[in-house]
Amino acid sequence: MLPAAVGSAARGRKAQSPLKAPGRPARGLLALLAALPLLCTLLTSCYVPLQPQPLMGEGPAPGMIVGPLPQQFQNKRNPFTTADAQAVAAGRALYHAYEPSCADCHGPDGRGLGPLAFYLEPKPADFAAPLMVTALKDHQDYVFWWVSEGVSKTVMPAWQVRLSENERWQVITYVESLVEQADARPTATPVASRAFAQPRPPRAGGR
Repeated sequence: MLPAAVGSAARGRKAQSPLKAPGRPARGLLALLAALPLLCTLLTSCYVPLQPQPLMGEGPAPGMIVGPLPQQFQNKRNPFTTADAQAVAAGRALYHAYEPSCADCHGPDGRGLGPLAFYLEPKPADFAAPLMVTALKDHQDYVFWWVSEGVSKTVMPAWQVRLSENERWQVITYVESLVEQADARPTATPVASRAFAQPRPPRAGGR
């Protein structure tokens, strides 16, 4: 048996409130709670709201994905034409180059039905859709901007990091040639009122 004095001391230690002698985890929690108001104040003071970038309804045609056209792209015009077979051939090679390529999203025929399109939102542009035809014909500066710097809130990359200015124009020239060759029949989903086609889901068995 323990002596009476030792047993009494032990019982006193057990009965002691944990609030009177907090352990290391409790002290850390109390310090965090005490610093929380200061942390919130610092985060609030450092917060800079992002300027919303318009996606629809502004630019060369209603419903087109656009934003304010940067000054360096204003009034840019394609130095090539689809009659330039060399430019078209160079653009075709670039359209199918890299991983992923333009064709992986926009499709080999430019109708927005590439193998990756089913998994993307918003959908890749169908170059034969009326809005895109208008852009390619009358608003080449916008098209060159999209190809060069990508499109906000989409997976469209900035090709200026890989392609020279002439190479980007050659890709656009090839796209224009695809539009000229486009079949008059509609794609899987009508695109008369918008620039994006709904791609076909994969068939059963992956075919």
